[in-house]
Amino acid sequence: MTPAARIAADTWRRLARANLLGARLGEETLTDLLVLYMLHFQNSNAFRVYHPTRPEESWCGADLLVWIRRNDGLSRFLAIQAKKLYPGGAYKSLNHRTPAGVRQIDLLHDFARQYHAIPLYLLYNHFNSANPRHYWRCCKPFDIQQLGCTLVPSWKIESAIRPRRRGLRSFTALHADPPSRPWRCAFDCDRPDRQLAALATPAQQALYTPIERGDEEAEFPDAHPEPLPINLPRELFETADRLPTTALDWLRRQIDERFSRDRRDALRLRYDSLYPRKLLIVDNADTPDGTKAER
Repeated sequence: MTPAARIAADTWRRLARANLLGARLGEETLTDLLVLYMLHFQNSNAFRVYHPTRPEESWCGADLLVWIRRNDGLSRFLAIQAKKLYPGGAYKSLNHRTPAGVRQIDLLHDFARQYHAIPLYLLYNHFNSANPRHYWRCCKPFDIQQLGCTLVPSWKIESAIRPRRRGLRSFTALHADPPSRPWRCAFDCDRPDRQLAALATPAQQALYTPIERGDEEAEFPDAHPEPLPINLPRELFETADRLPTTALDWLRRQIDERFSRDRRDALRLRYDSLYPRKLLIVDNADTPDGTKAER
């Protein structure tokens, strides 16, 4: 069994056990397990995986960034948000918003546009259905456990979270139409690129990332943009001296959360108004009593 297929089967069984025992098994735990398993196999040079940190997810809207290699020196870049199917049959947090009120799906779309990625939702599932074959969109033989992890295009999620369309947030509604695939289709099918193209809009289908060629085989570029962009307008830094105190404090917090120590130090040196410098001035002039003055 391939890594992608094993992950889907394990997810199906874990959710079945959690639902049976009434145990809590959250999306973050399922994603952590998926990433751990995928990282173990990513040296195959067929794909690369990056798991954004919480501060990074708060502005890129993705739980997972994946690059999938093609033989022609190109790769698909996928920006993926993960959600779990609850025992009641619905995905409860599809319309999640940040503390600032921004929709998570809007962050995902903005990031995907900026970095030429295909925005997708990875859905963790276990369900009871009289006809599960109705939701099978894979070229390989039917295996119900492979529905434990499915990929759904973000535009399908966008449609489901519109006002008065709460009934469309179920497994049945999101998987009834052709634009849904088992997770393994992105890696294991005979034509995985065709499977991914089916999940993308016409504009997204042309998005590829070049892979630099080595002497023997194609090598991926860095597994993620380094450093990941902060997505804050440059004008905020340039006009920091005119920002109100509350806005300035907010900007400093964003920098502290999103930047490494080295980059924070570089910002402090570049923008005096953002991080005013503290200077010690030594006056070598003698005071009337003959001692040195320091101020």
